[in-house]
Amino acid sequence: MKRWIIGLVLAAVAVFAFAWTRKSAPKEVPVVKAVRAPLLSLISTNATVEPFEWRAVTAGMAGRIGHVLVKVNDQVLAGRVLAMVDNPALESEIAAAEANYQQAGAANDAVQRGGPARERAEIDALEAKLKSQIAAAIREREATERLVSKNAATRSELTAVSDRIAQLEVELKSTAARRAALVDTRDAMLADSRLKQARKELDEVSSRERRSNLQAPIAGTVYELSVKAGDWVDPGKLVAKVGDLSKLRLRVFVDEPDLGRVSAGMKVKVNWDAFPGENWEAVVRQVPTQVTAMGTRMVGEVIAEMPNPGARIPSGANVNVEIEAEKVDGALTIPKEALRRKDGLLGVLAVEDGILKWRTIRTGISSLSSVQVVDGLKEGEAVVSSSDPQWAEGMKAAPVARAAGG
Repeated sequence: MKRWIIGLVLAAVAVFAFAWTRKSAPKEVPVVKAVRAPLLSLISTNATVEPFEWRAVTAGMAGRIGHVLVKVNDQVLAGRVLAMVDNPALESEIAAAEANYQQAGAANDAVQRGGPARERAEIDALEAKLKSQIAAAIREREATERLVSKNAATRSELTAVSDRIAQLEVELKSTAARRAALVDTRDAMLADSRLKQARKELDEVSSRERRSNLQAPIAGTVYELSVKAGDWVDPGKLVAKVGDLSKLRLRVFVDEPDLGRVSAGMKVKVNWDAFPGENWEAVVRQVPTQVTAMGTRMVGEVIAEMPNPGARIPSGANVNVEIEAEKVDGALTIPKEALRRKDGLLGVLAVEDGILKWRTIRTGISSLSSVQVVDGLKEGEAVVSSSDPQWAEGMKAAPVARAAGG
């Protein structure tokens, strides 16, 4: 009986000793060492794209679209007619202005030439007749003078011939006065003024006609076309957008807390869900001067530029971007999941002589998976690689190393 009791006591002691040993034995704890490595801090967000250079094409006058001569993605040169606006009233104005200009031009030509052609012709004929008569009378006077010298004619006959010559010369001078009277200075000025006014009216209505022909303001791609034949447009109505898609402008939406980390010249990695696995590179050109609400976010629009070979990314696409905000070569790093908080302080559980001890640290930049330790750790020190609460300060630890995150 006593032997049985003694055996039971010994068994209980053995169980207790085993449990105590198990309880006091160090636990296997996953740890990672603080290592030095290049660390790149990225700001991940989204952006929309648009051509780096583009122009809007708007209707200059009201009317109905008669013809659309291009389609989306067409390449056009500057001045290419994209669409035409029909306006019957304008066509009538153009015809009237052209007729008025032609009439004014004819009237001015007549003035510059000395008057109406019919009256000038009558004066020319009269002058020719009078000159012929004067020449004949002069010959007659010369003959009469010879006869008078021979007493074959009287002085009165010679006087009569001379008087006729004088009368003819007076009539010839009057034709010159008639010719001058056809056009005076005021007539010339008035004709010139009417011609200039007619030219101005024709230019103005022609300008309105050109505005009715909607033209590409720059060379590029028609990447937006908002009208079709038969549509009515009012002045200022957007008809199309033309831009150079070989180079894009990115409007990058950066959350307010990250804006202080962004500066001009930073590199930007770009990818688009439509082409998985492909990447493009951009450069930050401009930081925002204001913050605006975008849904539930407060963001600033960071402007970046990127080449777009082959114009593969269309205007308006929503792309994913990563701004390479900061880079530190040889940063002392640990995985982000190793971080813990205690009494409002940031720190880690470090392994010291087989015991887990709290260590307050100061951090620097971070990537998606790693964080820079500026103070509180030394290179090669092991820290618990998980924030799991089962690992607590003061525990005995049997460290099980794992690879550090990048």
